[in-house]
Amino acid sequence: MAEPRMVKCAKLGHEGEGLERSPFKNELGQRIFESISKEAWRGWIGHSTMLVNEYRVDVMSASGREFLLKECDKYFFGEGSSAPKEFVAAPAVAAPAAAPAAVDAPAAVDAPTPDAPEPDAPEPKG
Repeated sequence: MAEPRMVKCAKLGHEGEGLERSPFKNELGQRIFESISKEAWRGWIGHSTMLVNEYRVDVMSASGREFLLKECDKYFFGEGSSAPKEFVAAPAVAAPAAAPAAVDAPAAVDAPTPDAPEPDAPEPKG
């Protein structure tokens, strides 16, 4: 197995594992490939998902793709890409509390409960 390709990440400011291929077939994609780490790219994926959802970006339209490419360039190499003013991040999810100690559940019994009517008994054959 080959050693991972390392890059000096322009976004995070430290060395990290580089992407395996260019994310876009353009100049921006090449710049990202050469100078953005996988860790920073994961951050962009989360941020771009928020942008698509909050701005309701049509990623199939030329204008939607152009918007995302501009935001991507700002996110990695410019002043940063911001969330909409109205955006409220979901609160951090706390780790689940320890499960309570197991409680012995009553065994399942086929006998009727005191309040249940008796089932009809089969008629004796005679």
